[in-house]
Amino acid sequence: MKFFFSLNTLAHAAEVPLKIAMSDVGPFSYSVDGKLHGLNYDILKDISKHSGIKFSFHLYPHIRLVNSLSNIKPDLAIVFEDSCLKYKSEYEVQTKLYTSKPTLFLTKSANTDLSKLRIGLIRGTCVDLSTKYLKHELVMDIADMGQAMEMLKGGRIDGVCGLPLVVKFNLEKVNYPSTLLKSHTDSKILQAVLCRKRELPENTKRKLELAVKEIKIPKID
Repeated sequence: MKFFFSLNTLAHAAEVPLKIAMSDVGPFSYSVDGKLHGLNYDILKDISKHSGIKFSFHLYPHIRLVNSLSNIKPDLAIVFEDSCLKYKSEYEVQTKLYTSKPTLFLTKSANTDLSKLRIGLIRGTCVDLSTKYLKHELVMDIADMGQAMEMLKGGRIDGVCGLPLVVKFNLEKVNYPSTLLKSHTDSKILQAVLCRKRELPENTKRKLELAVKEIKIPKID
């Protein structure tokens, strides 16, 4: 049997965008009134522009993305290095982007004995720090940092653990005075990477690698 492809069919195939997965976590990547924003979104937009490759962006809950990368099957994602390496049979690290450090933010009135504190944690985050210093029965699982801020304002918890930019972003959203917080920072530094599907065409990989060299990666505190 012979197959015939028109030029239009081939052109359409060449324009199929790469599927991009992003964690729905402000200020890294999030949506407002249906429009995407965030530091990771900006990085990926620049990569698309400089590579000439079209991207199709998709937001996922953070815990779903890092625990189901092989089910979601994106072509590219910005995740922490450990999350990418967990799926090394299907994915590989293309580029290291920036680092960030989970931090425990406490109210000034909080007890200095960390084992006595009620701390809000998004499930699957701050594992290293919480295992070392926090009492399991006092750790409260929360859906997202926005919920943690409301609990903090209501006095239901003594602090939250998260990346400094994420905590600051959510403090501002609920108008909680960040000057009332202090931090404990003895935790593992996390490396954010551009994680790509191994089976991408070599030509696509080269374009992505060249594009990353052209963009400016923000410095993350």
